[in-house]
Amino acid sequence: MIEQSTRIYTGLIAAILLFSVISSMPHYASAASSTGVTRTGVMISLYISPTSNTCGQYGGPGTTNCYDAIISVHNLHPSVPMVAKVNPSSGPGTAPDATHLNGYNKLKAAGITVLGYVPTHYAADSIASKEILIDDYKNWYNLDGIFFDEMKNSGAESYYSTLTNYVKNVDGMKMTVCNPGTSVPQSYVGTCDTIEIAESAGLPSLSTLQSRTFYPNYDKSNFFMLAHDTNSITQTDVTDRMPY
Repeated sequence: MIEQSTRIYTGLIAAILLFSVISSMPHYASAASSTGVTRTGVMISLYISPTSNTCGQYGGPGTTNCYDAIISVHNLHPSVPMVAKVNPSSGPGTAPDATHLNGYNKLKAAGITVLGYVPTHYAADSIASKEILIDDYKNWYNLDGIFFDEMKNSGAESYYSTLTNYVKNVDGMKMTVCNPGTSVPQSYVGTCDTIEIAESAGLPSLSTLQSRTFYPNYDKSNFFMLAHDTNSITQTDVTDRMPY
């Protein structure tokens, strides 16, 4: 699913707000603690041009470059994991673009993991056609991994496992995220590094997260949620959802 710009912008604000709340909790501030417990980070759908100057420095509307705004927040709290999903043209496009390359390099230099958007049309597209897009992201932008959108949410374990294995065999790529946007069968856990199990306006309920993550059977790094159209997030909101 390609998110519309209004949703993207609101989601960006929400992500920055959420990032600020998470960063106030130092024991959740990195991908893994010294005890081996996975910690909570932030994932942003950054489907805007690197030249967009419509963000506030720390969230909300403004005139700051949106990429710079995200980097500024991350620089304040560098131990909080941050992932940015980027989408030049419903995928990598037909040719490399210097503006996008410079923007993605800025994010990576700041310690932000950058994933390239690849639609899968609910496993209807051939695996070979997706491998071409993965290679383009690597060759043109040297990204850290791939975000597979439009994930079929049942019966496609082999399809997404094959794509994940392909990504992991591309030099420099280390992460896959898949988006069904809803619940998946337990057999899907591990087909991608992380699966988006909720996408909605506002935060999903705790019962929804508990059910869709099969809590407490799996490490929470296997799952993430996307909350858009969310302009206010409290520390309690985040703390309550951190187990999932």
